[in-house]
Amino acid sequence: MMMLRIARRSSSAVGRTGSMATASAVSGLMRRWMSSSSGKKSDKEEVDLEAMLKQQSTSTATDGVRLPSSLVTTDWVAANYASVRLVDASWFIPSVNEDAYRNFMVKRLPGSVFFDIDEIADPDSTLPHMMPSEQQFADVVGETMGLTVDDNIVVYDSIGIFSAPRVWYTFRMFGAKNVAILDGGLPQWVRDDLPTASGPSVCTYPKAKFEAKMDRKRIKDMDEMLANAFAPPDQRLQVIDARSAGRFDGVEDEPRPGLRGGHMPHSINVPFTYLLDDFTLSLKSPEAIKKVFQRAGVDLRDKHKTIVTTCGSGITAAFLAYGLHLIGHDDVSLYDGSWSEWGAQSDTPVHSRS
Repeated sequence: MMMLRIARRSSSAVGRTGSMATASAVSGLMRRWMSSSSGKKSDKEEVDLEAMLKQQSTSTATDGVRLPSSLVTTDWVAANYASVRLVDASWFIPSVNEDAYRNFMVKRLPGSVFFDIDEIADPDSTLPHMMPSEQQFADVVGETMGLTVDDNIVVYDSIGIFSAPRVWYTFRMFGAKNVAILDGGLPQWVRDDLPTASGPSVCTYPKAKFEAKMDRKRIKDMDEMLANAFAPPDQRLQVIDARSAGRFDGVEDEPRPGLRGGHMPHSINVPFTYLLDDFTLSLKSPEAIKKVFQRAGVDLRDKHKTIVTTCGSGITAAFLAYGLHLIGHDDVSLYDGSWSEWGAQSDTPVHSRS
C-alpha cells in the first residue's frame, strides 16, 4: 500500500472573466482564503472542537442520518458532526506553489482526513493523478482513512470549491453511496466562526473495509475521445472543456510545459469559474448553473445522453460534472487524461484561434 501523509488515531471571489488562467484563479482564491482564515480560536471554540472530536471517535457509521443532498451547508455539518466523515480534498496546480497538505496541517475541519489527489492515483501512468485501481483505492480509503461505501462522506477543500468535486467524483465512481461537498469549503467554515484543528494529521475513524467497484462508464480514454472527434454529428457525444477561454482558444499559455494550445474538435467551452458566484466561494444556484451551460451551447434536453467533461488534467472536469449533477444531468463521463494527454500528442486534432 502506498504511504499517505496521515496518522491513525488521536487526535472569492472568482470572476466570470473567460480568459482567466487556472493558476491565476487559484492564486486569487488562496489570497482570499489566507486573509479570511486568520485569527485565534476562542475558548468556546476550543471546547466545541473537543466535543466534535469526541462525537466522531465514538460514533458508528451514519447513526441513521442521511445526507440531505450532494451539497451541504456548514450549519448542517456542524449539527450532524458525529454522523459524517470529513475529507479534505485540497489540491493545487504546481505553478501555484502551494502545498495542500501543509495547509491542511495549518487549518482544517476537526477530525478530517487528507485525500492526496496526486498520491491516490495510478502509479504507472506518466500523466498527472490518473484514477487509481479498485484495490489501491480500497486499501487507502478503507484501511488508512477508515471510510466505507455506506458512510456519509463530506468532501471540502481549502479554496472554497475547486478540487473537492474531483474527489467527490472519484468516491462515487468507486461505489460510495452517500457523498456530498461542503458548500464554500473551509473558507465558509471559518467565516461562520466554526472551530478548526491544526497540527499533525490525525485520523479518528477506525480501520474499515471499502468495497470498491469502479463504474467504468464514468471514465473516457484517448481512444474513445478520438473516435468521438471523428464520429458523425448524430453519434457524437457532447464534450465540455472546463479550462479558461484563453487556453481553450490557444491564445493563453498552458500551465504545464510542452502542451499545444487549443481544444478538441467540436468541444464546448464552459470555464469552471462560470459556475461560481462572483463575490463568494460558493456555487451558483442550480437555476443559474443551468443557464451557464445553456448559454454556452450545451444541449441539456436529453438527461440520458452522455456528456463528457475535460480540462487540463481531470480536476475541473469533475467540477463541471458536479455542476451537471446539481441540475439533474448524471449521465456524465470524465476524460481523465484531458489536455495533459491530448495536448501533448503531435497527431491529435486541435482547433484554436491562434
